[in-house]
Amino acid sequence: MQYSLSVSGDRRFVITTVHVNMTRELAKTIVADSQSLGRAHGLRCYLQDLTGSRNEESVFQAYSFAHEDMSLSHVDRGAVVAVLVQPEDHSHDFVELVCRNAGLNMRLFRDRESAERYLRSIE
Repeated sequence: MQYSLSVSGDRRFVITTVHVNMTRELAKTIVADSQSLGRAHGLRCYLQDLTGSRNEESVFQAYSFAHEDMSLSHVDRGAVVAVLVQPEDHSHDFVELVCRNAGLNMRLFRDRESAERYLRSIE
């Protein structure tokens, strides 16, 4: 299993825990599956736990993900996404930059409590 999906205990956000390194194709699948679960529960906030997953993609692939893949009609561009990474892992930093520049509300966090507090602050 490459990743698992669940709804937070307080039913405020969808949690995706990724168990393998991240690729563009895997990210597209995760977005589709997590947003499908979110729609089923009336949620638009997402916690992606990538503490066990480093980004393997090139700068070009990260740019294409943000500007092409996230522009598809089934993607909720109003979603709020907190991405949890290891404190020393900077492999996802450029992905955050291009996603934010593409107008997506995606933010990296290096501790889970801050990520969850951020998502719970969204009305």
